[in-house]
Amino acid sequence: MTASPRPAASPAPVGPGHEQALLAAINLARLAPSLHNTQPWRWRVSGPVAELHSDPDRAVPIADPWGREMLLGCGATLQHARSVLAAAGWRVAVSRLPDPTEPDLVARLELVEPASPAAEEARLAEAIPHRHTDRRPYTARRLPADVLQTLQQAAEQEHAHLLLVTEPDDRLDLAALTDLANRIQIADEDYTAELVTWSGERTDSAGIPAGLVPHLEAPRHTDVPVRDFEVSRPGQLPVTGTVDEEPAWCVLFTDSDTRLDHLRAGEAMARLLLTATDLGVASCPQSQAVEVPGARVLLEARLLAGLGHAQLVLRLGWPDPDGEPLPRSPRRALSEIVQVDKDPA
Repeated sequence: MTASPRPAASPAPVGPGHEQALLAAINLARLAPSLHNTQPWRWRVSGPVAELHSDPDRAVPIADPWGREMLLGCGATLQHARSVLAAAGWRVAVSRLPDPTEPDLVARLELVEPASPAAEEARLAEAIPHRHTDRRPYTARRLPADVLQTLQQAAEQEHAHLLLVTEPDDRLDLAALTDLANRIQIADEDYTAELVTWSGERTDSAGIPAGLVPHLEAPRHTDVPVRDFEVSRPGQLPVTGTVDEEPAWCVLFTDSDTRLDHLRAGEAMARLLLTATDLGVASCPQSQAVEVPGARVLLEARLLAGLGHAQLVLRLGWPDPDGEPLPRSPRRALSEIVQVDKDPA
């Protein structure tokens, strides 16, 4: 006997619990990573529905002229919200880029019905307040294969892929392309002015404060150069001694290069970084080599060899056990990023 198909679930009746659940999720989702900590998102809550919009006022047009990294940031906050809601016991319907006539409408989440809390999502949700971008050197102890495999699986869960850059020639290529991108960007006065805007003194709760930028008196012992945030002022994050770094370098990539792929890549980045945090692994997204078009083309040709399109480079490793706890990067208040539509009744 063939079982009858299960009817699709209807949205749960609207109640105050919907708004509370969505606001609680957004409150944690605002801690998601974004390029230069621009936090390029806005939310609109109406009953059981939350709409995620990109915020053009927080664009970084020189480093990100096509808005690809803005969508990565929006994807990260979307993934955080999904994990929090699943951990809280909600089944959520997600529509990505639902209206072509509204390009700033990135996603729509709808609370469908209560569900059993998801244990894996609960671990990720618990990791959200503890995830930091750690720009300091990591230790010389390498990440084991099972940890790297777990991180690859996290990316795959969000329809993206993670290439581990392990071969010496590939690491040399990555180092050369990152150095090329760095030099091209630093030579661009518009780029450095934009970087100073987001890494200098700010009056709002955004950007990269000096307390999160490491300052080393000697060159770092690493093959792939990191982004220089000391263009406007010296970093103030202390580094304990000289560390011989041995990070894992990875490339997050997608099968194609559409706006949906960029959003999905942001979700994959977020799940991967939360998984790393849960495992005690330090992380630092790096985007120079994918921000400069020529470097990105060469990176895809040499490292991916036609497998897909590079969206982000990641540095991963064990944090220095003697390092000081990282201060939290600033975040905009919930009231600044959420509009709540009240029932006129």
